[in-house]
Amino acid sequence: MPEFFEFEVELAEIRPRIWRRFLLRRNANFYDLHIAIQACGWQGGHLWAFMDEEGGVLAGIPDDEFGNPDPDARMVLLSTYFTPGSARTCRYVYDFGDNWEHSITLKRVVRHESDGMRVLVGGERSFPPEDCGGVSGYERIVEFLRSGTDPWNDRGGDLKEWIGYWRPESFDWSEEARLFSGTGPEGNDLSWEEGA
Repeated sequence: MPEFFEFEVELAEIRPRIWRRFLLRRNANFYDLHIAIQACGWQGGHLWAFMDEEGGVLAGIPDDEFGNPDPDARMVLLSTYFTPGSARTCRYVYDFGDNWEHSITLKRVVRHESDGMRVLVGGERSFPPEDCGGVSGYERIVEFLRSGTDPWNDRGGDLKEWIGYWRPESFDWSEEARLFSGTGPEGNDLSWEEGA
């Protein structure tokens, strides 16, 4: 049976917590980890990077438009940073405008019968809607859904229509696991081409 890293990913600064636990092939690279996190509920159209515990960039999009390019996530193996037996963590920042920060922890290395690249094994709650304004925007829509009142008093937009069917507590295990093990949003990941 192949070996997998078992990771837990949690969105920072949000309570109750939003998290996923998944298996990712041990021979995967940081781009594969990016795609796995995107498959947890993001759409893949913004800039992103992985950082170590001190804030140094481990991997991302190799774009030199803003200075030294990040190490190419497609070329950096997870095993160069995550080692079995360590509880090593890193951060993943997605959408530099909304600044969604994720804590990533290697839990263990396991053998699993899956022939796929990744397997979802746990999680709770929906990832926030794209472009909602970061943590404060997320809190705004959660409060609006709870009370029916927009805490920002925005009378110009129709927040209810924008939110649509999204709900913070929804987590359909069978649907999430099916989507996660599939191809994920890789086809929608425009960050390489457009520098979104």
